[in-house]
Amino acid sequence: MLLSLEPAFFNRIILESVDLQGVELRPYFAAPEPLIQQIALALKSELESGGMGSQLYIESLKTTLCIHLLKHHSIASDKIPQFSNHKGLSPRKLRQAISYIHENLERDLTLAEIAAVVGMSMYHFSRLFKQSTGFAPHQYVLNSRIAKAKKLLSATEKSIEQISEQVGFQSQSHFTNVFRKFMGITPKTYREQVKI
Repeated sequence: MLLSLEPAFFNRIILESVDLQGVELRPYFAAPEPLIQQIALALKSELESGGMGSQLYIESLKTTLCIHLLKHHSIASDKIPQFSNHKGLSPRKLRQAISYIHENLERDLTLAEIAAVVGMSMYHFSRLFKQSTGFAPHQYVLNSRIAKAKKLLSATEKSIEQISEQVGFQSQSHFTNVFRKFMGITPKTYREQVKI
């Protein structure tokens, strides 16, 4: 498998995280790294599956890969800030992000647009959002989509196809597969069980 990053994306992550231009990666010819392999496999799986989390998940994976490369394989590795003492997003920024996510669940959200809502880089937003909620942004979006779908399945007579569109899935079959992974049953079975 060949994995490559767009130079513009990588340069944007460099500017956001270390505010440097022209960072070079050191040549690395050792054994494969498990983290890079996992990111590559996750990207491959996401692209082949039609995208459970779509752009948001793909951007998160690419950002993670860029930061890993910067931290472990660049000449700027000592300039990458460590953020272990942060407590997460401020309550106001967290509310803004969550509100934006919930108001736009039907859309294919991107990490860049959610980060822009709170005025942060994708890297910092993603890291602080996870510290605040316990979930990566793409995981939070998926959880929110499933939670909204459950409410719609139990409280409305909308078709499963209409609900899948309303909560941001590209197709009913994709929605059904994701719902089954989260809930262990299909949306139809869930609706039948809650209406008993």
